[in-house]
Amino acid sequence: MLRAARTNFWTLGLRAATKGVVFDLGGVVIPSPTPVIKDFEKKIKLKKNTIVKCLIKNGDNSAFSAFERGELLPKEFEVAFGKELSEFTGEKVDVSGFVEYLESKITEPIPDAMEAIQTLKKLDYKIGILTNNWKNENGESFMMKDELFDVVVESAKLGTRKPNKDIYEKIIEEMAIAPEELVFLDDIGKNLKAAKKLGIQTIKVETGKPQKAIHALAEIIGKELVDWPSTTTPLRPGLELCEQKLRKFLKEKLNLEAEELILRQFDHGQSNPTYYIKYAGEELVLRKKPPGKLLKGAHAVEREFQVMNALGKAGVPVPKMRCLVEDESILGTAFYIMDFARGRLFKDAGLSGVPKEERKDCYKAVIEALAAVHNVDPIKNGLQGYGKEKGYLSRQVKTWTKQYRSAETEKIESMENLAEWLGENVPRQQIPLSVVHGDFRMDNCIFHPTENRVVGVLDWELSTLGDPLADLAYMCMQHHLPSTGNGLSGVADLDLEEEMIPTVDEIVDYYKEVRGLKIDFDLDYYLAFCFFRLAAICQGVYKRALQEFDDKLRWTQPAIMEELKAKAKTAGLWNLFIPNEVWKRPDKSGICFYGGRNGQNSFRFRTVQLLAARYWKYGSADQIRRR
Repeated sequence: MLRAARTNFWTLGLRAATKGVVFDLGGVVIPSPTPVIKDFEKKIKLKKNTIVKCLIKNGDNSAFSAFERGELLPKEFEVAFGKELSEFTGEKVDVSGFVEYLESKITEPIPDAMEAIQTLKKLDYKIGILTNNWKNENGESFMMKDELFDVVVESAKLGTRKPNKDIYEKIIEEMAIAPEELVFLDDIGKNLKAAKKLGIQTIKVETGKPQKAIHALAEIIGKELVDWPSTTTPLRPGLELCEQKLRKFLKEKLNLEAEELILRQFDHGQSNPTYYIKYAGEELVLRKKPPGKLLKGAHAVEREFQVMNALGKAGVPVPKMRCLVEDESILGTAFYIMDFARGRLFKDAGLSGVPKEERKDCYKAVIEALAAVHNVDPIKNGLQGYGKEKGYLSRQVKTWTKQYRSAETEKIESMENLAEWLGENVPRQQIPLSVVHGDFRMDNCIFHPTENRVVGVLDWELSTLGDPLADLAYMCMQHHLPSTGNGLSGVADLDLEEEMIPTVDEIVDYYKEVRGLKIDFDLDYYLAFCFFRLAAICQGVYKRALQEFDDKLRWTQPAIMEELKAKAKTAGLWNLFIPNEVWKRPDKSGICFYGGRNGQNSFRFRTVQLLAARYWKYGSADQIRRR
């Protein structure tokens, strides 16, 4: 199974604070010479691995070692090395042009390594280079020039090479940092062993896999060092993927093949686990059904693929779809793959990271994306049969009532009352049938990296055909939720005018303007329905968490909790005893799924249910104020 890269080289509690990082050059910052040497062997028709075997045999007395100590220039080296190979093979070997060929293949820096170095510099780490290199014909050393390096120690200038002790003592002296405060990255084991003897922390860089070493380095400093999405995390336990099967599939289906596979997991959209893949120069997203027993009809990634594929062809901003796979033998559950859309993702509805003067533009962009979805004629765009064309709201109320009851763990009177009221007060649909996203909100929209426009709408698992006002209401739910205190971000407690965030009325008016609608409509019923549906979803995930992680230790309720709950109910309050870290999960299923695994105490996840009940009982904030 492919897990997030972890490092066992150091014990965190015993390790000194890192102040400097020293990089080998070949195989770490620039490509390894090993594959180039193998290519050169083919070029001169030399048996595979002959050069490496000859180097090992002659060791520190070889022409190559003398070359790296600066004792031979390229042409001199090629003559001497040709003689060594001839003696080793028993045949005349001419390696003329070897140095030029080698240099031409390894001069381009490895992008991820350079990005990591740039990040380290910004974090005020001292950067060193410790390399076995050589001199050119003019006597200058072969060395990449970059102002990012604070210290450079070269074997060709120093006259000694790794793994000799004195070259490590030189880098320690030049860096002016204690050995235990340095980290050294190299692709050769004996070079690392020598450094480690002096107290330097070491990381082995596997050939062709610099990212794995960068992961290890990132673990030490506690920050990501390369340009992977900041919203990704290492793969979480229980949600790992089989690397071998994934590689095989990518090769057979998408004609992608490479030595290194980077796989991380997004920390949002986890009702269906979502993964970031960097492989063979491509950036992809894999989205699959979660493991375990699922509610019937839930987590339908097949439908997500169908609707995104159709809408993308109709001009709606969605990522390019690559393939759908329903064969569960490959990765355990059905999945699809799409392109990764680079851009910005705003998790809080208040857009705290966006300049105030740009916030209304961001909201307008989201509304325009929603209008684009609703403007697509489903029948003309291959989505006939994607959902029933009549009775959307009645059917939805029945469906979510059924889903809620199938996941029910105890009777909640307010939920029963709300379900009954919704069924008896279904409004007549006022706007023509359209695709309904079902979970449309700010954090399901990817914005352009620099422009305030949406380049991708995500998370289509609840989409169907129906009343578009349900989507509009769902987007407006945030205006009835607080901005802090939980993972369901809202703006209800913000001064909208001061924060330059549009009101519900402004959102509705702009939506009507973009779609060219001339009618008035009331969103109150739709808001009540949206809260009810979200409560049912949370209940379903909560029950699954109970089933998968139930044990006596995790679910023992402390006596004091029961006492506090009883007092709270007597006082007319609800039991919201939910650990703070659980609220910080960025999505609803994460709150339920991972909160349910917390071993400190058990709890009943009722927050969204209470919001639904509150809305049913009291109406919207505007309605309350009007009373």
